[in-house]
Amino acid sequence: MMKLNLVRRWVARSIAIAVISSSLVGSRSQALPSVRFEPPSGGAPAETKGGASRGDIACATSTSRDTPQIVLVTPANSNYGLTTLEHPTFLMYVPPSSAQAAFFSIKNAKGQIHYRQLLSVPSQGGILRLTLPKTIAPLAMNQSYEWGIVLMCGGRLRPDSPFASGWIQRIQLANRINANLKKQSTIEQAATYGASGIWYDMISTIADLKQQKPQDPAIRETWKQILDAAGLTKITSATLVN
Repeated sequence: MMKLNLVRRWVARSIAIAVISSSLVGSRSQALPSVRFEPPSGGAPAETKGGASRGDIACATSTSRDTPQIVLVTPANSNYGLTTLEHPTFLMYVPPSSAQAAFFSIKNAKGQIHYRQLLSVPSQGGILRLTLPKTIAPLAMNQSYEWGIVLMCGGRLRPDSPFASGWIQRIQLANRINANLKKQSTIEQAATYGASGIWYDMISTIADLKQQKPQDPAIRETWKQILDAAGLTKITSATLVN
């Protein structure tokens, strides 16, 4: 009888250890991969040196010096980034203001308008997201486009309207990387884009995850780390606006 009890205890303990071990393995497997942005080699094309901004928002409702003005979510110390998508997503921060709309536009290197749209602006500000509609022509491969946003204080565009602009270029990833992307989870895809220097695809992928799981601490930390590294610390807590 004593031997039987010992065997039963040994079996029970073994099962408990197995359960604990499997749960630890499961928790480790759920850890998110590190997402880091590696700037592409070669630098920005010559035609992309014209990105600019103008602050001093007349219709701003916050007088705090810590409140940022219009900020494009672009790489650190650069107004230029890459995408692999025909119709990429753009992210831009607008501060609290009395403006009800902003004007978005994207044009090719010759200055020809590719697309433009009026965006609703929340009074409390936030990070606006715009994905180019699939009904328009895709961005041409290996071509640079200038995009930007103008805040419409007083409901109209004026010569002194605050604005910010940057550049985007569509490229094609190597076949090997594309094949890997198809097998990866969403966060793994973001990590691959970042390691490949594809800023716009990386940041929009993380933004989608943050929107889907706003309370996930790992995703929130990834979002914060990416923006901090890009010099965008002041907008890490800003609300993502659809």
